[in-house]
Amino acid sequence: MSAPSCPVPFGVLLALVLCGCVTAPAVRSNFERCLADDYTCNSTLLTAEETERLIEARGPEHFLDCLAGRRCNESLLSEAELAQVRAATGQINFESCLRGEAVCSRENLSEGQRSEVAQAGNARNFMYCLSGLSACDRSTLTETQTAAAHSAYLQRNFAGCMNSVGTLLSCNPDDLSTEQRDLVRKRNLAVNLYVCSNALIGCVDELLTPQQRAELKAKR
Repeated sequence: MSAPSCPVPFGVLLALVLCGCVTAPAVRSNFERCLADDYTCNSTLLTAEETERLIEARGPEHFLDCLAGRRCNESLLSEAELAQVRAATGQINFESCLRGEAVCSRENLSEGQRSEVAQAGNARNFMYCLSGLSACDRSTLTETQTAAAHSAYLQRNFAGCMNSVGTLLSCNPDDLSTEQRDLVRKRNLAVNLYVCSNALIGCVDELLTPQQRAELKAKR
């Protein structure tokens, strides 16, 4: 008796298997999954012999795998194919380095590529610093970049102080200019008045003017 084509609950299927009514599906080996190009294939578990068999079985696809930087046996390639593969994988590595990825192999870069990668890394680090990210390395910034990063920080800090309620932005009052400090003070007084006027939690009575206290008392 073959297994029914419609979905069967696991418990029912298990009972049918145990009674011999249906045959349990065969479990494919890791090599068989790799041969079928199944996503569950773990190529690191393949033996050298299995890897060789897999490469031979894939035939024409093997060359495409090599070009894409996947499993590859260079001994099976012609000189022309090998040249194409090394050029393709070199470009893949170069692009990985430009993006700052961990898989980058800097020793395989040319002098010109190293220069481009360094420039890309510096530009990426500058953006980290402008955004106030922890990945920022200030030691590599130029004087102009350092000034720009500090200016960006001051703007973020001002925004944080102006929106200190209900925001994740940080605020360091010591880094505010005189003008910014005055604006923040007025903003906080206005927010406090709103909170007190609506009997919300967080009202600071001491920040109200005598006239505001009198007006709020008259409304109650």
